[in-house]
Order: sequence, then C-alpha cells, then structure tokens
Amino acid sequence: MMTLACGCMRTGDTVRPVATAEICDAGRIADAVGKPVSDETAEGWRRQSGARTIRIVRPGMMVTADLRPDRLTVDVDAAGLATRVVCG
Repeated sequence: MMTLACGCMRTGDTVRPVATAEICDAGRIADAVGKPVSDETAEGWRRQSGARTIRIVRPGMMVTADLRPDRLTVDVDAAGLATRVVCG
C-alpha cells in the first residue's frame, strides 16, 4: 500500500525564497555577548543583525530545533547576560 503526503500549497502558489536582506548576520552584533538582555536591547540587536524575528533562550527553556535563516537566537544566562548570539 502506498501513502502519499500532501502539502498545503494550492495550484499556482509559488515558494518565495528568503531574500538576502531578510537573512540574519549575527557577526554584526558579536559585541552583544556579555551584555544585559532586555526587550529594548534584544529588539535593537534584531534590527542590527538584519533578522526578521528574535528568540531569547533562557536557562532551562525548551526550544525547537528548526533552523531559520531569518531568526536571531540569543542565549541568556541566569544573570540575564547574553552568552551567545547566533542565527538560525
């Protein structure tokens, strides 16, 4: 027996690749490591990196393993300081 998996695209839909301007570059904010993380600083880092979205990962927080080139991920320690900034 064969099983088919179907996606949710309609006929005529196109897949839009992520534009270069929407791809995150964490290198632009490498100096964020060691700095306090607040909503304001995180949003500034998101804009500076060129990311479309941001994910703040706090100690013990569960996260998905999906990789998104347009997302900035900031790992934060128990003291509220950024320990790592990466795209994905």
